[in-house]
Amino acid sequence: MGNFVIDTDTDGAEFDLVETRIDQPEGIEPALWQNLLDLGLTPSEAKVYLALISHGSLTAVDACKISGVPRAKIYEVFNNLSSNGLCFEVSGKKKRYSAVNPVEGLQQKLETARRDLEQKERLASSTGEQLLAIFKTLENASSLISSTVYYLSNADLTAKVYLRILGEAQEEILFLSKAPYNVSIKNSQNHVQTALARGVRIKSIGESAECQNKDALTSLRENQAKGADLRVLSTLPCKLIMVDQKYALLTLYETEKEDFDASKASTTSLFSGILVEHIAIVNLLKVAFDSLWQQAVPLETYLARNLTVSAF
Repeated sequence: MGNFVIDTDTDGAEFDLVETRIDQPEGIEPALWQNLLDLGLTPSEAKVYLALISHGSLTAVDACKISGVPRAKIYEVFNNLSSNGLCFEVSGKKKRYSAVNPVEGLQQKLETARRDLEQKERLASSTGEQLLAIFKTLENASSLISSTVYYLSNADLTAKVYLRILGEAQEEILFLSKAPYNVSIKNSQNHVQTALARGVRIKSIGESAECQNKDALTSLRENQAKGADLRVLSTLPCKLIMVDQKYALLTLYETEKEDFDASKASTTSLFSGILVEHIAIVNLLKVAFDSLWQQAVPLETYLARNLTVSAF
């Protein structure tokens, strides 16, 4: 039988035994016990059912003693077994219950479950149709569906989203580019040039520090030769990419890094990101980009004024 505790109130008065758990009955093969559970019986139902199979008709009191199921729960168990076709009430002075032939009873339970499933399938279909009408009202409400802001909690996730939206660009990509980098210059350049090859317009504002690194400057010039429109500012407030005025990704870095290798991606956990799909926020960021674009100077103009021989 299962383990029990005595439940008492604050005055110490005893109440009914409370079952703490129902274990597999002694003398029952584990496989047989598991089969009953797999057929959908609860442990309490399985114990009472086995008691009826083994002892014939039982009163509620007898069933409690044999199965270990508490009295407060026994009638609920009998009702469940009866509704599934596994037992029936025997008329007489004392209410007793007997098991149905187990072959017939278990088949009846399956039939009951099958009917319940068919009813739920019909219910799911009709409910789905009702909900579809509501769902379709949102199809034209793009602000409700796409107005989303995601926080990207680590460098790896931020890099994957960055490369993904680069690959999805169809019309225009806008960059605010500054070190340190979460994605290597080479990897980023490959995606940028692939976008240029399929006709995507690219405008990028880079920090002046990028022009002091040979690999970074080489990449900038190669992108420019393939059609990218590049400008330079001394400092930028953040790293940003906007795609087709639908998405914006701000790549965040927790500390400023004075010494960096611009040709390598940083694997530090200090990178995170914010992906924005809310059209109002994207439009606001576009206004900020356009303002910085007006302040920036073309790459060639900046190089003519500032490039030193030491950069090569």
